[in-house]
Amino acid sequence: MHEILNFAEHSPQVEKLGKVLEKKGGTVLLNEMVGGAFLFYMAATIARKGGAHIIVCEDRDAAAYALNDLYALLGEERVLFFPSAYKRSVVYGAEEAESVVMRTGVLNALKNRKGDFLVVATYPEALAERVADLEGLSAKSLHIRKGDCIEVSELEERIQALGFDKVDFVYEPGQYSRRGGIIDVFSFSDNRPVRLDFFGDEIDALRRFEISSQRSTERCDKVTIVPDIKSSEESVERISLAEYARGAAWWIDDVEALCNTVDELRRKMLADSDEPSEVMSLLTSSRRLLTVLESAAVTVRHPSRRLPSTREITFHTSPQPLFNK
Repeated sequence: MHEILNFAEHSPQVEKLGKVLEKKGGTVLLNEMVGGAFLFYMAATIARKGGAHIIVCEDRDAAAYALNDLYALLGEERVLFFPSAYKRSVVYGAEEAESVVMRTGVLNALKNRKGDFLVVATYPEALAERVADLEGLSAKSLHIRKGDCIEVSELEERIQALGFDKVDFVYEPGQYSRRGGIIDVFSFSDNRPVRLDFFGDEIDALRRFEISSQRSTERCDKVTIVPDIKSSEESVERISLAEYARGAAWWIDDVEALCNTVDELRRKMLADSDEPSEVMSLLTSSRRLLTVLESAAVTVRHPSRRLPSTREITFHTSPQPLFNK
């Protein structure tokens, strides 16, 4: 797989695409790009160029398939999924804790990006929902380092002040437990809880652990306990992912479909709501998305009148022929 990817990295088309993406602003249309070739050449460009990249697929299923392919091509460590925060749709409400954690994890990864590249796979419904600006949320978060000196009872009070519920054993975000000189906390920005071991008033160790086995999986020098974004939204500005991830390169399957989905969600919410301002704070608009994308490096598979292409690259790929028995 790596040999094939390395071959693609040195193809003339990928070299051209890499140079174009270095220039902020402008939309590149990929001609004769069919099937899995889109993800394949995308992965080759990302591996060659590095940086932050956001991939907008046609729907959740397509984003999940893209995520699986990118795992195989680029590895799982720096490929993330950005889902909708809701079980069915923002129109019906009912947030899903696991999805909220994944979204917050993506925001943290974009803010604290390390390494050669970071890839985020998403889809229009998820992109339509605004996110909390972590610059503002950071002030309401609890930053803890190994070696910090603080009384166990004082730290417990701070965790409670962030809205965390005390339980016997943590199993979902927003919970904490205390057993003597040990505090377990499940932050809204992580997919695993963290265990704080005290030696007197000093934090002696920080460890992430698995819920099912209670076994430690990773030692940490510092952790950030992030509260529920929803409970903090009154004092934290909410912006679109496009605004949050300024500087990232965008790979969009269909700009027209993206804009139509965002506008349709907004229309449905406004029609059923008595508080238009709440809808505005919850959902972004296609116009605002396009304003950000116009100044970003964008690659598209289909031409769009809303985001006209400024450059075209032809890849000469064709659909796989039928193989009969």
